[in-house]
Amino acid sequence: MATNKILTMVILVSLHPVFSQSTSSNTTSTDTLTRQKAFSLIIKNTLINQAYLSTYFFMAGNSFQGRALSLGKSPTEATIQWVSASVVGLGLSYFTTKTLSQEYEDILSSGDRNEISNEPRYYQYIYTGGSIANITDFKAESMTAGSDGNPLWIATTPKVKTSLSFPSLGYGFGVSGKRLVREFETSLVSHYTVEQDVSYDAIPIPIGTIALPDRFFLINSLTMGVNVNYWLPEIGVKPYIGLGGRMLINSIQSQYPGPGDLTQSKGDLELDSITLNWGFHASVGVRSTLSNKRFLYAEFRPLRHYFDYESGKATGKEKDQFTFEIFEFRLGMGFYYN
Repeated sequence: MATNKILTMVILVSLHPVFSQSTSSNTTSTDTLTRQKAFSLIIKNTLINQAYLSTYFFMAGNSFQGRALSLGKSPTEATIQWVSASVVGLGLSYFTTKTLSQEYEDILSSGDRNEISNEPRYYQYIYTGGSIANITDFKAESMTAGSDGNPLWIATTPKVKTSLSFPSLGYGFGVSGKRLVREFETSLVSHYTVEQDVSYDAIPIPIGTIALPDRFFLINSLTMGVNVNYWLPEIGVKPYIGLGGRMLINSIQSQYPGPGDLTQSKGDLELDSITLNWGFHASVGVRSTLSNKRFLYAEFRPLRHYFDYESGKATGKEKDQFTFEIFEFRLGMGFYYN
């Protein structure tokens, strides 16, 4: 699929400066270069598996969810079908990467840690987490132009409340130096809008307040991106702060045509949008060592994910965009290779 190729190309380009190795350094040992090369090959295998396996099952999950909605099943039942397919895809990509990368993992695990104590530590990690999230800066714009050439109407709302459909779930790979940590990770994120009254400002006619039904939007994302963290002074545990960016495959589905049309078509899928976008985050966390090979970590992340898509029908078609503001707390476990 074109989306898969674009996603792979963009992430490969974005990752190159982060994970590239310096071949001009005269102070880097052959063993270190071997481990760096092995790690980069693991990342490449991960990207390939993510771009195809995870993306395929994410798309399949959206098809299952959409079909369930079109058959008149509840949004909750539909979401379960998306979760099942997407989690299977994430798991398959993880285990396929491990199978294809076994020889590279063996290279990373080779050597006595006491003898290579000055080298960066390579690791993998898994995590799950919960979040509080809201749609902010929502803007809907009619795709029909008036006599003056401008959209017939424009509507905005500052905030729409959402709830977590499924705990965020993901895994990643990293390299930890004395000061900096660099990671590549992928994750699944799922939310839905809750029943609420939403205030809209509209041009040319003020709308006032609209009552949104429960699960008006089902919002799912598959994310892939990089993190760069900075170690702070140790205090029994290892605290850090960081920044990151990611590519998003965003899905929005609904039994309603869109915010501009609250007429539900029973037993039908009225909105089915999949788009490519991006997001970024900050992070603050702590890492606690369990053994020479394992660690636990806890992290708080404020994230901003961006969405834009088309909705509505016929003359009611509209362009919608919003920022998804997420406050996520995650718990995870990591496993050092060396």
